[in-house]
Parts: sequence; C-alpha cells; structure tokens
Amino acid sequence: MKESMIRMYHLLHGTTGTSPVFHIEADLIDKKINFVPSLYEITELIGGLTSHLLEPLKRKFPRLRDLFSFPGNNSKDLHETLTEDHNFHKLQEKLNDEVLYCTQHIQQYLKSWESFADIWEVNRDMFITRYEKLNPTVASFDADIGRYTEVANNVKMQETVTTVHFLDINSDRLKAAIIKDCSLWQQKLTGLLLRITQMTLDGLYQYIAENSDKVEKEPRNLTEMQVMLCLLDRLKTEIHLKEEEFPKLQEQYQTLVKYEIPMTLEFKRKLQGLKIYWGQYLTLLSTSEVTIEENKVQCPFS
Repeated sequence: MKESMIRMYHLLHGTTGTSPVFHIEADLIDKKINFVPSLYEITELIGGLTSHLLEPLKRKFPRLRDLFSFPGNNSKDLHETLTEDHNFHKLQEKLNDEVLYCTQHIQQYLKSWESFADIWEVNRDMFITRYEKLNPTVASFDADIGRYTEVANNVKMQETVTTVHFLDINSDRLKAAIIKDCSLWQQKLTGLLLRITQMTLDGLYQYIAENSDKVEKEPRNLTEMQVMLCLLDRLKTEIHLKEEEFPKLQEQYQTLVKYEIPMTLEFKRKLQGLKIYWGQYLTLLSTSEVTIEENKVQCPFS
C-alpha cells in the first residue's frame, strides 16, 4: 500500500515524467467557470486515498503469524497497524500538498479568461435597457456589434488544452459557451437596432398620414383658418428635422444588412417608398398653403 501511495505521489508531482493524471473539462455553469469533474471531487478523491485503501482492511484479514499460536501474541491487525503508521500518513500529507499546489496554479488558468468575463457576467437585458436610453448612434451600434465578433475570434485563439500540474484542462466547452454568449450579445444589439429602425420608420409614416389628414381639411371659419395657418407654419419648420432622419434610417438599414439581420418585406417596401411618400406630403403642404392664401383673398371669413 505504501508503494501505491509513493507511486501516486510521483505521478502527481511529475517526477516520473508521465502525462497529467486527470483530464477535466472547463465549462460555463451558472455564469461561472466550473470544472467537470469539479476540483472538489478531485480533492476529495486524492485527500481520501488513505481511507479508501484502508477501508477493505477493516474486515480483519488474518495475518500469517495469527495462524500460529505463540505465547503473548497480542499483535495488532493490519488495519490498525497502518492506521497508526506515521509514514503512511506523511505520504497522504504529501499528496494533499500536491493538490493544494495544483489548486493554486488553477487560479492562473482562471485569470487567463478574466478579459472575457463581461461576456457572461453582465446581465444582457439590463444592459440593453440602459444602452437604449443612451440613444446610441449607428456607428456605436456597428462598433459594439462588431466587437463581439472580435471577442469570439479571440476566444477561438485560446489554447484548447492547458496542463496545470497533474491536470489536463480541456477548454472546448468553455470556448463554445463564450462564443455562444457573444452571439447572444449580437442578437440583443441587432434586435434593438432593428426595433429602433422600425419605430422610426413607422413614426415617420404615422406623422405624414396624420398631418396629411389635417391639412386636407378645408377651414370653415376664421378660427379654423388661423389654426390651419399655424399648423402649416409648424409643419414647415419641422421639415428639416424630419428629413434629418432619412440618412440615419439608411445607415441603420445598411448596418442591419451588414450583419444579415432578417427583415420583413413590408419593412423593406416602406423604407424604399419613404422618399416618394415624403415628396407627396411636401407637395400637399405647398398645395394647402396656396389654397389657404387663395381662400383668404377670394372668400374672407367674417
């Protein structure tokens, strides 16, 4: 048994020049890097090696000298003898030291992934809510969406198998989980960009439709004429502000196309037809303004 303990020590310590004793998988579990099997399980296995070896001896296997009767033969059984053997326990302590040393060096492995921690630690929904309130530019969207592609590529370049003392750590699962999270981040950002673009486009169409209805109504009295004139003045001042949204819409659309985001046919048609719809609206404003001026001259309200 002592020989088995000694061999195990040399395997863990690496003095035999053999390959790592244990192979474990790194993975993202509950937003933390975990190992399968866990470090706790490995610690329990090695730390309890003495107990595992001694357990079968509790059945009191007879020793050779127990088969003969000698006066005063009060010898201890094998389990008791090894349990009280100081050297046997020293070997267990050396094994425990190897586990401790390995655990300490595992921290270096974990630090190598710290630069990616935001990918899995930050709450995506809360971040997107705050991000939307900042009213980001199209350039910001593009940069942030692209950043996750860069992060995913950097993750792919990380070592897949890392040797830490007597452990071989396979990071395939961990890398796949981080890359998946990068994709989820991109989906959140592109989803927000698509929603903002749709809201802006729908808002412009609604603005044109509602104000077209208003200016098409002929005033019936002086009060209504004054209201119409004020409305036309306001709408004319808003023309430049609304037209500033057109290039932004196109940039948003091109960014969505760049990242191959699915868009409905209706959305594409509305975007393509916006300038025509807007031109018709401007013509309506000019026509309404002329009509109002003619009414003022030809048929003044009393």
